[in-house]
Amino acid sequence: MAWAAHRRGWSIALIDRVDLESSSHVAAGLVTPITGTRSAATWRWDSFYAAACHHYTRVERDTHSSFWHPQPALRLFHSEEERSRAQERWQRTDPADHSPWSPKIRLCHSEELAGLHAPHGGCWMEPAARLHTGSYLAKTRAYFQSRDEFFVADIDIDSQLAVPTNPSTEPLQLRLPSGPISVDAVVFCQGFEAKCNSWFSALPLHPARGDILTLAAENKEAVSGASSPFRSGSTLPELCRTHVVHSEVWMVPADRQNVLVGATYDRHHLHGRVDEDGPARTNREILLERVQRMLPAVNVQQWPVARHQAAVRPASYDRHPLIGRHPTVHNAYVLNGLGSKGTLMAPLLAEQLCDALLYDRPIDSMLEWSRRVLP
Repeated sequence: MAWAAHRRGWSIALIDRVDLESSSHVAAGLVTPITGTRSAATWRWDSFYAAACHHYTRVERDTHSSFWHPQPALRLFHSEEERSRAQERWQRTDPADHSPWSPKIRLCHSEELAGLHAPHGGCWMEPAARLHTGSYLAKTRAYFQSRDEFFVADIDIDSQLAVPTNPSTEPLQLRLPSGPISVDAVVFCQGFEAKCNSWFSALPLHPARGDILTLAAENKEAVSGASSPFRSGSTLPELCRTHVVHSEVWMVPADRQNVLVGATYDRHHLHGRVDEDGPARTNREILLERVQRMLPAVNVQQWPVARHQAAVRPASYDRHPLIGRHPTVHNAYVLNGLGSKGTLMAPLLAEQLCDALLYDRPIDSMLEWSRRVLP
């Protein structure tokens, strides 16, 4: 949102408490065109992906960085029915109906997937990508800090944001630790923390905790016997070193020694604490069991868990984003409910919300946060 406003020449105040365990920081930043066992296209994929590519590559140029990595992703099938459905859906579509960003797959057979449990084969999905979210957020903070437009603060909405007598024509007054500022509009991008925002208490969030593990997969003792299909001295299939692999879990190469594995969907424990007395132990065991099924030739239990992270995704009941204007304070807006699709959807949604602010354009009814969404 800050980048979209900045590109329009607006002066902004980007306020963040810099919570390194928020869902944006913890997220693996995966972007894939096909989702679910029914091999459905990600909702409005072409538009969202085109905007994401444009945005992240432009921010890379502006910050002299590299954190956006387009690359085909591997998806393993769990049944012949799933394989047939994907083949029917994605290999028999008229190429003339495709945009440059339309999803495409290339089927592969189990013998091409050495080291992976894939009796029904899989497919390469493209376009796909990964955003290194930690690097992207750090570079964004640094960029706006250099412009004196970034403020580290944890705002209490009720006590630090004052609504004027006529909120339609007068600016809002925001009291920061560094001093008060006047703003023509405020956009709340709070994720799950929006539950504490009295201005948008009716926001229909349906959150879910997600756990992610960093596994030290270069533990050579994990190889189960001389018949291992892996390279000499290695415990990890080469495909898992170079590409994102989706099965019961996704596996992402972090570096040549470590992989990221995730993620759980836990709607009962809505916090990010990682301790042995809470859900972390159960969720860790769930992830390790799924990795073991994915990599049957290794002893995953011998891979040290280098890091265990968890955060709460701000999803919605119908899995569509929640954006729009406050019903009475017309210069207050919200952008939320992106769930596990934040990396993909945020750039285009920010552009649309900026257009609503600037040109008073109506919000798409499928995105408007006050739409009727039933649990």
